[in-house]
Amino acid sequence: MSRQVPSSKVFDAVAVSSTNTVYSGTANPNSGGNATGSDVPNGRTASFVGSFTSTPNGTLTVEVSNSKTEDIRLGLDTWITYDQVNGSGFTAGVATVTSGQINGSASFGISLTKLAFRRVRLKYTNSSGSGTISATITLKAD
Repeated sequence: MSRQVPSSKVFDAVAVSSTNTVYSGTANPNSGGNATGSDVPNGRTASFVGSFTSTPNGTLTVEVSNSKTEDIRLGLDTWITYDQVNGSGFTAGVATVTSGQINGSASFGISLTKLAFRRVRLKYTNSSGSGTISATITLKAD
């Protein structure tokens, strides 16, 4: 049986409005505010559980990176959409959020098994409306 690692908040009722973009993880001031995401060492399984409040409209994207901490510090990190996430409102790593819902629900869940990347993060881009996004990540070792 896999050892459960405690969950951690990646979005804590973060306000979204207008056309802003928010990323999970700590913002790095040296890289234009680019977020570091969550470190996922050694091919672990990662899962996100989150929710929206009110009526934001936009897209929620799962992104991955192999950038090292030094790359992030220098603003040289590269992130790509993790196109293996499908189902529950996600197609190729992207979900459309309409009136604060993905696929008819204000809550969402994302499961990433044996993730072969060093880091993972969520990117939410709001196109209209407003509200908040909250989410936690949990990692499990193989």
